[in-house]
Amino acid sequence: MTEIYAELIEQGISHTDAAQLWRDKMDTDLSFFRSESAQRLRAQGREQGFEQGLEEGREQGREQGLGQGVARSVLTGRGIELSADQRKLLADTTDVDQLNAWLLQAVTATRAEELFG
Repeated sequence: MTEIYAELIEQGISHTDAAQLWRDKMDTDLSFFRSESAQRLRAQGREQGFEQGLEEGREQGREQGLGQGVARSVLTGRGIELSADQRKLLADTTDVDQLNAWLLQAVTATRAEELFG
């Protein structure tokens, strides 16, 4: 019921000086309304969701890049073979600090076990 009152107020003050103040203070979900405030709130939500998804994608890409850097570039390039379990461990690890540590260790390791214990 609150949403209906909010929409009615929006429509009633939409061409007054109070309209922008109302829009700035509004926090009611108006997803099914078409008013300027409802459209603005939906646009803000889409933008926030897009930015959050983009950041999560970047973070996941960094994690995968580190894991692949250890497995494929450094170890494989140096002739050190990884077991299926070790490859899975690299692929499944999302701790960036751990991945960075493995990457640094991979430069001097002579066996995969030196990284994974």
